[in-house]
Amino acid sequence: MRHTLTAIASLLLASTTLAQGEYRFDLNSGQSGFSWTGSTSLGGVVPDSSNSHSLSGHLNATVTNGSYPLSSARLEGGSMNVSPNIAAYVSGPLGINLADIDVTNMVISSRTSGSFNLSQGAGSFTTTVENTILSGTLTIAPLTGDTITQDLTGTVSTATVSGNLSKTSSGMNLSIPIVIDIDASDPGLGISGSLSVSGNIVGNFTAASPTIYCIAAPNSGSSAGGQIGHSGSTSVSSNNLTLSATGIPTNQFGIFFYGPNAIQVPFGNGFRCVGGGVFRMNVMQSGATGSYQKQLNFLGAAPQGAPEVDPGETWRFQCWFRDPPAGGATFNLTNAVSVDFIP
Repeated sequence: MRHTLTAIASLLLASTTLAQGEYRFDLNSGQSGFSWTGSTSLGGVVPDSSNSHSLSGHLNATVTNGSYPLSSARLEGGSMNVSPNIAAYVSGPLGINLADIDVTNMVISSRTSGSFNLSQGAGSFTTTVENTILSGTLTIAPLTGDTITQDLTGTVSTATVSGNLSKTSSGMNLSIPIVIDIDASDPGLGISGSLSVSGNIVGNFTAASPTIYCIAAPNSGSSAGGQIGHSGSTSVSSNNLTLSATGIPTNQFGIFFYGPNAIQVPFGNGFRCVGGGVFRMNVMQSGATGSYQKQLNFLGAAPQGAPEVDPGETWRFQCWFRDPPAGGATFNLTNAVSVDFIP
């Protein structure tokens, strides 16, 4: 371990001013949905039971962090299911049902062609959104004549809307209006109709908690082995993630190090759990408590040659420490922690 790691200059974790990652926002079906209005050449459209529908599924977004901490974003599409199916009829004179109208199995995706800026602090924005129907069938069955069936797949409605994308204590929240126009016609029958959809999409990205993995082998200070721990936020902009290591032999030197890959290979008297090129932090001393603590610093420019820790990335951390009383290789390692970083 000494020859593997000490040849690398001591590195501080740091992030550039701007970095981006792609995130999945799961829809809150209780808050995501729409209502509609409709008309046809035969008359007005009346819902069978309700014209209110919920949306479930997800929407993807690329988010760029900055000093706000979120500076811009771009919607990348997703899959939003409409429930229940749209069911309506055309009411004629004397209450006669002139036609049945149904939209079934509709799935929607929303995207923007480019990035949009987020206001400082509040996270509000205005942008043009393309809402695409990924699947769905519109059926108009008139009282007399042939039924009109139209595949809505690929139907695109474009609207300029204002929404909000902001950081929360556990991730991010996205709220944006949804506006879709659906038109159908059969020139041969002289029948045409339209539905106008208007509602809101509310989604949440919840950051995954850091995951402890790999083996902590027994050492002279603890039969349970050295245990890595963490506290604080996985948010780069919050800049308060702290690593800890306990169960370490007292008064021994050690270091935290990090890398991109999770592995498990015998090393020294224990196991190395971080691979793919590793980078060490400063040397620490376990003292009388047999422990280490290191607050990570993501601010400022990264030292030359150091990898940035950016939102949307996953990094693994582990602690190496000297253990002469144990004999053998005279050094050991804790288990490791995998961290998914967010803005």
